Amino acid sequence: MRTVKDPEVRTEEILDAAEHLFNTKGYLHTTVNDILRAVDIAKGTFYYYFPSKEEVMNAVVNRLVAAEIKRSQAIVEDNSLNALEKFAGILLSGGGENSEREAAIEMFNKPPNAQIHEKSFIETTRQLTPILEKVVQQGIEEGFFETEFPRENMQLLLITGQMMFDRDWFQSSEPEEMMRQVQAYCNLVETLLGTKGEAKGKPTAVILESVLG
Repeated sequence: MRTVKDPEVRTEEILDAAEHLFNTKGYLHTTVNDILRAVDIAKGTFYYYFPSKEEVMNAVVNRLVAAEIKRSQAIVEDNSLNALEKFAGILLSGGGENSEREAAIEMFNKPPNAQIHEKSFIETTRQLTPILEKVVQQGIEEGFFETEFPRENMQLLLITGQMMFDRDWFQSSEPEEMMRQVQAYCNLVETLLGTKGEAKGKPTAVILESVLG
């Protein structure tokens, strides 16, 4: 006899199992039956929660992105931080205690998970753009930044950064060439933010720490 569980608990079980399978087998090679066996549920139960494997994938990605957005939003709402500190906090929030999440994202970037990779790229850009826009607006008020296009420039920053430093897209494996990529990106960010005064060079320092560790 199968155990009847709270819908939220069951949903999380399905997502946990699907995320593990996507990590280990790849999205393309994971079937709905694989998920059924992992959670020990009937097919009807699965389809009660999710109409397709693609919808499970969307939910897994949304859960990962939501965790990142929650951390970034908390930084933005911290009134003790200036814009430069918030900018640094958001860009550097992916390390340390989030190593498990970083490992999951690394696996999702593999070729068998191309659909997850694309979905994650789109959702991260869409949801993080308005958060960074708020930081830039604060920076303009504080005299750190100067730009007429805070939202659009943050879209450019996110899209360019995610693509340039993705190992499967454009990131070079040659140290010297990679350093030139990082320097070029730093120059782009400083230009997009319109950094001035004491802010000059500080976004560059943050990016170097974020990308090069």
